Amino acid sequence: MQRCKDAKVIFNKVKFLQEGKKNKFQSEIFEKNQKKLSQMKFPKNMFYDLFIDNLLLTFSCVMVEAQTLKNADFNTPKDAVLDWWLWVHLAYNNDFYYLDEELTQWRLHDESYIKSGKSVFPTQIRAYNDVYKKNKQVKILLFMIFSLIKLLFVKCLRVFHKISSIKNGF
Repeated sequence: MQRCKDAKVIFNKVKFLQEGKKNKFQSEIFEKNQKKLSQMKFPKNMFYDLFIDNLLLTFSCVMVEAQTLKNADFNTPKDAVLDWWLWVHLAYNNDFYYLDEELTQWRLHDESYIKSGKSVFPTQIRAYNDVYKKNKQVKILLFMIFSLIKLLFVKCLRVFHKISSIKNGF
């Protein structure tokens, strides 16, 4: 906290521990996100960085200034993704600071919501929509529309790639 007195949310690099059946996809996402964080310049507002990826992997790696946390919106529509909901709301008006040091561990077990394969995407959209409703900033709405179009385009490309790979015998 002494390194960045203005940041209201401070979080650190996490050591990733998988229990049970290993999930290569989760490991790749974890590594990609850790690399992405190490290349960002902090302190920064992360509101627009959290739409696709939850870069703050676990509650245990985060410290939030007490008054900021007291004013936070905990009314998530899905308890299992309260963290992401909270980070999006906190990111709108606050700077975050990242410590590129493994100070905590994240244990991903077979009963984890993330390993269940259930989508967190509806909650992500609702979190950004909730911030938009409270602040009426057109740039949030435009960001959501652009991001959804981009995401849809990427998904279509992946489907097209899978179909062409199958068709070509790869």
